[in-house]
Amino acid sequence: MMDEPPPGVAPPAPGQPASSPIRPAAFVVLDDDPALEFWSTEIDELEQSVRDLNVFSSVEKRSLAFTPGGRLATPDGSEDLSAPGSPPRAIFLVTPGRLLPPLRQLIIGWAHDGLTAIVNLLPQQHWRDRDLRITDATWTPGDPPGPTAATPWHVSGLDLRSAEEKQRDSTRTAVPILERGREWLTQWARLLDRSARSPVTTPALLLSSDGDTRPAGRPLSAAMLVARFRTTASPQAFALATRLAAAPLNVRAMRALQRTALRSGPVHLTEVLTSNLLLPPKHGRRDSDTDIVYEFVYGVREQLLSLAYRDRTIEVQHVVEHELERDVEAVRNLTLRVREPRRAAYQTVNHAALPYLKVELAVHVALGGPNLNAAQQLSRKIGSPVPMQARRTPLVLPSSRMESVMSETIPSQGSPNPIGTAGQSYGHEREDSTVPTITDGSRTTQRRDIRLPAVVGNLPMRNPTFTGRRDLLDALHQRLRAGTTAVLPEALHGAGGVGKSQLVIEYVYLHQQDFDLIWWIPAERPAQIQNSLTELAGRLNLPVQSTANTAVPAVLEALRVGRPFLNWLLVFDNAEDPEDVERFFPKGGPGSIVVTSRNASWGGIANTLAVDVFDRQESIELMRRRDPRLAISDADRLAERLGDLPLAIEAAAAWRSEMKMTADEYLSQLERSQPELDEDAAVSEQDYPEHVAAVWNISLSGLRDLEPSTLRLLQLCAFFAPEPIGKVLLSKPRSLRIHPDLDPLMRNTAGLNQAIGTIGKLALARIDYRTNSLQMHRLVQRVLIHQMDPETREAMRHGAHVLLAGNDPDQPDDSLHWGRYAELYPHIIASRAERCRDELVRDTILNESRYLWRWGDHAEARNLAQRAYDALIEMGDETHPDSLRMAHWLGSMHFVNGSYAEAAALNARTLELYRQNLGDDQEETLNVIGAVAADHRVAGDFAGALELSLTVYERSNAKFGESWPFTLRAAHNLAVSMRLSGLFGRALQLDENTYARLVQIYGTDHSESIPTAGGINLDRRELGDYVAAHRNQETVVADARRVLKFEDHPDVLRQSHFLASFRRKAGQLTAALELSSEVLRRYRSRYGDNSPETVLALLTVSIDQRVTGDLAAAREAGEAAVAGLRELYGETHPHTAGAKSDLAVTLRLLGQYDAARALDEQALQELKERLTNSHALVISARINLASDLYELGDFEGAQKLDTESFAQCVDLLGVGHPTTLACGVNLAMDLRGLGRDSEASSLFSEMIEKFRAGLGEDHPATAAAAAGVRANCDIDPLPL
Repeated sequence: MMDEPPPGVAPPAPGQPASSPIRPAAFVVLDDDPALEFWSTEIDELEQSVRDLNVFSSVEKRSLAFTPGGRLATPDGSEDLSAPGSPPRAIFLVTPGRLLPPLRQLIIGWAHDGLTAIVNLLPQQHWRDRDLRITDATWTPGDPPGPTAATPWHVSGLDLRSAEEKQRDSTRTAVPILERGREWLTQWARLLDRSARSPVTTPALLLSSDGDTRPAGRPLSAAMLVARFRTTASPQAFALATRLAAAPLNVRAMRALQRTALRSGPVHLTEVLTSNLLLPPKHGRRDSDTDIVYEFVYGVREQLLSLAYRDRTIEVQHVVEHELERDVEAVRNLTLRVREPRRAAYQTVNHAALPYLKVELAVHVALGGPNLNAAQQLSRKIGSPVPMQARRTPLVLPSSRMESVMSETIPSQGSPNPIGTAGQSYGHEREDSTVPTITDGSRTTQRRDIRLPAVVGNLPMRNPTFTGRRDLLDALHQRLRAGTTAVLPEALHGAGGVGKSQLVIEYVYLHQQDFDLIWWIPAERPAQIQNSLTELAGRLNLPVQSTANTAVPAVLEALRVGRPFLNWLLVFDNAEDPEDVERFFPKGGPGSIVVTSRNASWGGIANTLAVDVFDRQESIELMRRRDPRLAISDADRLAERLGDLPLAIEAAAAWRSEMKMTADEYLSQLERSQPELDEDAAVSEQDYPEHVAAVWNISLSGLRDLEPSTLRLLQLCAFFAPEPIGKVLLSKPRSLRIHPDLDPLMRNTAGLNQAIGTIGKLALARIDYRTNSLQMHRLVQRVLIHQMDPETREAMRHGAHVLLAGNDPDQPDDSLHWGRYAELYPHIIASRAERCRDELVRDTILNESRYLWRWGDHAEARNLAQRAYDALIEMGDETHPDSLRMAHWLGSMHFVNGSYAEAAALNARTLELYRQNLGDDQEETLNVIGAVAADHRVAGDFAGALELSLTVYERSNAKFGESWPFTLRAAHNLAVSMRLSGLFGRALQLDENTYARLVQIYGTDHSESIPTAGGINLDRRELGDYVAAHRNQETVVADARRVLKFEDHPDVLRQSHFLASFRRKAGQLTAALELSSEVLRRYRSRYGDNSPETVLALLTVSIDQRVTGDLAAAREAGEAAVAGLRELYGETHPHTAGAKSDLAVTLRLLGQYDAARALDEQALQELKERLTNSHALVISARINLASDLYELGDFEGAQKLDTESFAQCVDLLGVGHPTTLACGVNLAMDLRGLGRDSEASSLFSEMIEKFRAGLGEDHPATAAAAAGVRANCDIDPLPL
């Protein structure tokens, strides 16, 4: 409970008039950038939105301009906005996002003089590309509000800046930067709210008077400027840029081109105009909208035109002529000259026509062919050289003769896993990259040192026999620049084998110099994606735990904002369900994403590139690379028979090469090796052509004769996932018995190495010697499985299971072993290990699920437990110990995931079975009783939970002793149930005893001690000792941070959440709101919006917003919290009812007395039905309802309720408890309303004296009571 005053200022002393703050004047100031020409409607709407705030004495719109001396001033000679303003003023600078140095200095002056904000017309996702230092900042406004530069601020959220950057904050001026929407202005306007004084968080531009310049790098080439713009801009903006490159850049032409471009608006045009593709615009007065105001950087126009479609470039000429021919003579007959260049004729050129004709010259050159003749003629006429045609093809195309050199491994300083170098990207050079150049037919030399990415992760080895695919590589390069690209197979080839992943691997090696970060993500299952992104968090040195639910959001945010790397590439390999995978894409961001998949539904989400089989020439080339003596005609026959499927071509070529087999011999054997379809296999399972199976049948039959143990190894690996299989997994433990042919090989390191080498030579799997692993294609695995007889199939599958169990560290709670569990996970799923009857394998399944839970993937932990439980029930006895153990664990996972009904039903059944088979006093049974007690707490049955918790504690104490770890956990849980039942004194006594024993066993600096230490402070808070509870909880949080290391650790967040309410109780209202807001942000990042932790934190924020005066925000958060708790726990759960009472207080303070009364009556009735009439929550709700009646003028009704509550408070809580005092003050006001002044004065004086003695003179509750303000009871839900 909490008893705090409503927002507002205490009434003035008698005889002192109330002060009336001076309302500032507002100026909507327009930047001089010509890009604002295209935003007139939006600017008018912004001006009206500023007026609608109703906080300014006046609102005026002004325009900036450069004076002849280079100073910024208003063009009409009115008030100089660069001078100090009087009276107070607020300035909203409207800009398209480009701030020149003189304007930045002016902004700093404005910020020191008054309230200042920058309104960026571009959406927030484009701000990062405007060379602005922007971060999220939180301001704490003063009373009265002061100038922006004098308002305290700090960086909020995840601060990924360097230490040097952070040190400069003290010398910088932070200025809010907003979008133009009403909600952004409303958020900013909270800085003017004298009554609220609550923190305001917005993006901020950091400015320094010294310019704060970054070290200047080498100027980028035009090709690099265009490539970077294509990477960061929206597809519409890039398409528009290619159109603008074919036109003179005046306002009229640009407006027409933007209007005629598909799905283009002012945002996309402004993306182009404020980019680094253009020189700074020409400022100042423009006589006509045909005056050219922008020019491309040298060479950029030609680069853009080289990337445009020919017909679109010609179409632009038609638009330009249509729009400008009336006023610009140079564009008359432009379309005719471009379409029929042989008829082009140019008269005498005057100075005014020159800029238009230079654009026409570039267009002729870009169109090429006969237009080049017109370009030569025009060049001579205007005296300008013909510009070079931008390169459309690679500078150097990798060829088979260069392959060996370009595949050499060169170590990268920033990567522990060196990757091969590559040829230059297609038409996309990089200033600091290597350009291979050919000096003769056999040598490759390098110009400058090659640049490799700073971070590379999990990238598979380059295929040394990769062949052809140049058209696909080029298409992938082009599509990737337009957005997320999905590489899909043609439907004909179903399961794959067409080389999707190999194509992307080759692309990455060819273009590695284009990226700062390359991360390869196995994406078949969400857990694999999260594991890879968690690994990336460590490589980026992000300050987060190595748990999925903290590391993954941090990584996605770091990629979104482009820190520490702007130019990144993520490859999601073998991504099946778009819904499972897309949620792991950074939302925006400057990088690129490639997806490989067999699922054609990706076509609705990404730019798709269909990968078909080889063309015949590529098949022949790969065949002859393995065997140069193979005749082209023979290679053609083999390719025809194999359907040009790359995987089959490679396998056939490898076998022929190793066995020295002629083409005729191989074709004959291929005919004899056609498989007999498994009669038990559905057609959909046999999803590969028969001739594909025949290829591997040849290789596998040969292995059966030559190396039977190697064949057995392949059969074993066929049941693993098509992911890397580490050699260490295959060789441990050596004592395992799998198959007589295989066991000696598994115990012989040299033999195992030789077998793996043979598998690689025959192209039956890919061997990665960097990671000492092999990886089989799923097609090979399926052929192997279908080839086995049922007995061998079952033996090999079981061998895979026991091998996985043999690699189980049996320590899923220890983060040191999480890497091994992550490695086992895909193979456990693929092998269907949950169906194994071996007890050690079942232990491994449970351990894997426990790891997933500890690691933060709660959903997959439950999914695996559910599959295992279903398999156990299907296979045998529900009462088997393995079944009961998995049932208990699955119940816990249902609970963790918020599936409370499923948890309660399963736990009740499991408890019944445990009691029947083990009795009541076994630890396993007591564990499940504790789980059922938690189910009762979630259901709102606090009395039933208390009974069960007491049972567990007493039986454990009797059997194991009070210092046994299980007994101590039972004691902690019993205290939780006691608190919920209102037994605060007994809970405190038990918690203090438990904590003393925990410290004796573990010490103070141990994670086991922290929850109970926090419980002690909760007990003290409920007993009214606010000051001591707050002081001690600050220590608990500090200890938790030191012991658990990370702010996002669940126990740190939980204790911090408690601390926020303790600060409010102790009167530190602003500090409470800051902490609760931060806890809410972290909970949302870790668990999402709908978790119990997030919803309860939202309720705390709502209360903190109310007591700091932000009633509108408090209502919004309170309504959301009530809805969330209703969804989680039900309509009448005490937590839901308590939140309704909290919301009712906010409604009352907003003047909605009837609505508050109705909601409080509902809450009180629901609490009384669930709890006793004298429960603390019932008393608090009754006190709040009495205040509703008082505001409605029903003093008698209020006095009746408060009299009952006051008596209960004195009896249950004591006369000095803050809730008792709050109720007493309210009762005194009731009595005064009824005219019983003598009783009221006596009671009021007594309560005020006790307030001062208990909480202190300066506590907000004391001050509010002394001012005669009714107290509100805040209901902070206790942990379940």
